[in-house]
Amino acid sequence: MQDEGRRMPHKLRKVRKRRGSRTHGFGISGQHRKSGMKGGKGKAGTHKHKYVPPGPKFEGKYGFKRKNRVQGKVLNVGEIDELVKRSSIPIKEEGGKAFLDLNALGYTKILGKG
Repeated sequence: MQDEGRRMPHKLRKVRKRRGSRTHGFGISGQHRKSGMKGGKGKAGTHKHKYVPPGPKFEGKYGFKRKNRVQGKVLNVGEIDELVKRSSIPIKEEGGKAFLDLNALGYTKILGKG
């Protein structure tokens, strides 16, 4: 009696059946491939192949270009007292209040603590 796990195959596999047929049922030679017959994927060979139409999508730049952000000088509220103490900055006093021109020092933004 034969082992249950080792049975002889009744049918030939498809590959064995197709041996000698060159294309194994995939039509004219060259079919059933990935990108080899198409000339590559995407923009491959755009300067080599003559069937690719010249245009802005295949050559050069197109679309929007984002404007670079301008980075300004930033100052925290808590640092203003230290800035006044350590440097000789002209301070205007009007009506018992001190005014400091931070634009003249190059600061564009003042940040709060919270």
